Amino acid sequence: MSTVRSTEIITNLESIAERIAAGETIDPANLSPELAATPEAQKLLSFAKVAQAFANNLSAIPIEPVAPDRIGPWKLLRLLGSGGMGDVWLGERADGTVEHRVAIKRVRGVSMAFAQRLEAERRILAKLSHPNIARFIDAGVDTTGAPWLALDYINGETLNAWCDRALPTLVARLQLFLAICAAVEHAHRHLVIHRDLKPANVLVDVDGKPHLLDFGIAKLLDGSGGELTAAALTPAYAAPEQLRGGEVSTATDVYALGLLLFRMLAGELPVTRHDAGLAQVLARLDEEETQRPSASAYAQAATLPYPATALRGDLDAIVSKAIRALPEARYGSVAELALDVRRYLESRPVTARAPTRRYLFARWVRRNALAVGLGAAAMIALIAGTGVALWQAERARASAQIATAEARRADAEADVARTQAQRAERGQRFLAELFASANPETNKGRMPTARDLIAQGAERLQGSTLPAADQHELALTIAESWFGIGDIDEAKKTLALANSAVDASSPRAALLAARLAMHGGDAEAAEQGFKAVLSRVVGNDERAVIERAEARTGLAQLTLWRGDAKAALSSINTVYTDLKQSFGDANPRTIEALAALGVANMGIAELDASIQQLQAAETLAQRHLGSGNAVSCRISTSLSDALERKGDFAGAHTKGLTAIESCSAVYGPAHRRYGQAELAAGYALMRLGRSSEALAYFARAREAFRSAKHFDEGSALRYAGTALLGLERYDEALVALQQAEAILSARMGADAELVLACQLNRAMALLGLGQLERAQSLAEPAWAKLEAKPPENSTRINALRVMAQLAKDRRDFASAEAHLQQLLTVQTGIHGAQSRPVALVLQRLAQVAIKRAGPGDAKQAHTWLDQALAMQKTSDAPALERLSVLLDRAALLRVTDPAASQRDVAEAKALAETVFELPPSLRQQLIR
Repeated sequence: MSTVRSTEIITNLESIAERIAAGETIDPANLSPELAATPEAQKLLSFAKVAQAFANNLSAIPIEPVAPDRIGPWKLLRLLGSGGMGDVWLGERADGTVEHRVAIKRVRGVSMAFAQRLEAERRILAKLSHPNIARFIDAGVDTTGAPWLALDYINGETLNAWCDRALPTLVARLQLFLAICAAVEHAHRHLVIHRDLKPANVLVDVDGKPHLLDFGIAKLLDGSGGELTAAALTPAYAAPEQLRGGEVSTATDVYALGLLLFRMLAGELPVTRHDAGLAQVLARLDEEETQRPSASAYAQAATLPYPATALRGDLDAIVSKAIRALPEARYGSVAELALDVRRYLESRPVTARAPTRRYLFARWVRRNALAVGLGAAAMIALIAGTGVALWQAERARASAQIATAEARRADAEADVARTQAQRAERGQRFLAELFASANPETNKGRMPTARDLIAQGAERLQGSTLPAADQHELALTIAESWFGIGDIDEAKKTLALANSAVDASSPRAALLAARLAMHGGDAEAAEQGFKAVLSRVVGNDERAVIERAEARTGLAQLTLWRGDAKAALSSINTVYTDLKQSFGDANPRTIEALAALGVANMGIAELDASIQQLQAAETLAQRHLGSGNAVSCRISTSLSDALERKGDFAGAHTKGLTAIESCSAVYGPAHRRYGQAELAAGYALMRLGRSSEALAYFARAREAFRSAKHFDEGSALRYAGTALLGLERYDEALVALQQAEAILSARMGADAELVLACQLNRAMALLGLGQLERAQSLAEPAWAKLEAKPPENSTRINALRVMAQLAKDRRDFASAEAHLQQLLTVQTGIHGAQSRPVALVLQRLAQVAIKRAGPGDAKQAHTWLDQALAMQKTSDAPALERLSVLLDRAALLRVTDPAASQRDVAEAKALAETVFELPPSLRQQLIR
């Protein structure tokens, strides 16, 4: 380009900027193609679009009429506040039926833009139900023709006013912020972006509880909200993409929450937002993420109840990540932002900071301050235990003076006590030497890991001269530690060392051997081991109660594997009762038994009871065990499973992410517990229709199980195969499922339920590839082994689906319908007559009737599809499921009612816009 031409373009750009500043509308069609194509001109045009929208919004403010005394059933009491195009009034029921006060949002005059905005807010609020979102009550049009909207009246003050008056502590502010995040996350789960998050839209009530207001410019992710009032946002809290006229997303709300958190922590916004004018804010956007709350807090030090230095480090980093200019560089979701804030509150490393060893260690020390102190307390307790044992010996010796007979018994007790004291002293010395090796000053200048300490303990034990009984007990402790951190080979090796030290293995050793067998999938060996423990345990002391409980829990787990959840529930209930009586509610073993009850109830499809028990266990674990504990890790994983089975896929995925976080912190990424958390989160994501993303979770789960030598490596492959089936990638699914079956069959036996589940999924893959006979040869033997299982058994339920599909494909419609009617009875009994699982069965019945095409079949199919759609609406079924039923009905009506068919297709296409990924067959149906 010539210098003259470049100068001309620069001059024209400057002219455009001046015209925009003067409020002139710029029509891109009037610019030369060369000028319009420059990046500078495109940015100016985007800015002009936003600026003009703001101007139009302000010019649309109507003239204020006199408000009526009454609106609908509500009597207006007083004006609460005024906004850009409307007023908010305090109202109460005028008919005297109940005492109920509401906040009524009303247009100040007849304004189509505001009327549309109010109607959009009414639709949005009707979808949302959350304790931190103001509840929708009523809506209508008053006698002057002005639309109105009634919400719950919140007796409180704006977020900024509350912070400035109440002067809450730093922790209180962060907890309040987490409640706001929970409300926004709830909206996102219902496909709603707020787009105008700011302190004025958060009211804090007299109890310190926040309430999110004003969804008037929210955008529904499913497209039903439109773009009615895109310019009604507040520039001071708007994200870069809003100010530049770009596409909004959930990341837009993440940005606004970052600014909200900045204001809550620092007492003011970043300096880049001090001048809230649109042009000024836009000019300084690139400087935003460099701003730090700690720096701004110095200016507000007199009004903050904590020093500015308290914000340095983690909180600065969290805010900076939330307000990054590029949406993809921010937190991936509000849930991730909230998790980082929780990590800070729990003294855990935050993802917004680089995980240097120094930083991670500092967080570990802060988080485990109590445990570090307890390390010394444990030594004292050990020494005290020695003293008690010696005292018992002296007491027994004194008793020997009473009588000769008593003396002999007392001498025996004294010998036992003396032996225990001597063993305690030897154990004390062994542990003291091991703890001494943990000193970084004597450990080659580094802090040893748990693995280092266990390995050093094993090495010291092998060269020790301790008595055989001592070596047995210490070796068992070390073997249990190896198993706990997931090193199965070392656990087996050390267990063999423990058993070689004595003639017969103890109940404790048998218990560990059974757990190792279960870990490898050897159900028969595990069962024998757990039964051996029960036969050897005697007495009712603490160790006996624990060993019996663990053996019974293991047997119950095996019973669950075999599909008899009712028997498992009965066993776990006995375990929970015993542990609660022996140790109380707060003991970790009691809490885990309560969680196990929840898992067993999940197995018999008592999902409400399951979720209630798991949530109760989670609360107890957090209250009594603190954050980042192994018990919470396992409970979160089970709770994710229960929520998924209940149909709350978004909630299941969120809980799965929590499980991944806690399991990773406790166990690391090469442990079976971490793999189980990844499986739970990935499966929930798959159920949300995001199977491609779920594959990454299953891959991480497989790697964790493979590293831990756990049989669930096969389960991870089976989950991946299921996801590939949903994506209709049948060749890949078949490979994954064959690998899964080989692993599970080798570990668990050919008749294990997980192996049968793989065979059923393989049959579906073969059907997708058109190989009906091969599919039938796999599915029929599996069904024969599953038919006698309890009706609520999940693998049996899946077998009914597969058998129905096989029968339909070979045109045996009577068998197909018989299987589906049986499935309908089961799903109705488990989930209720109006549930989404029942809707899916009705859709399958309709598909059979359509393919059979006999007299009356079309009418019956239409009835079933209508019922399925009605159930899906009431049960909040995923868009993908509703879309599939709509397309089936559209195909059915294509000849008899073309107009209705086209309406169904149009609705299906609208739903398709909200689905993350469509299977190829559905995509093809939409194109037709």
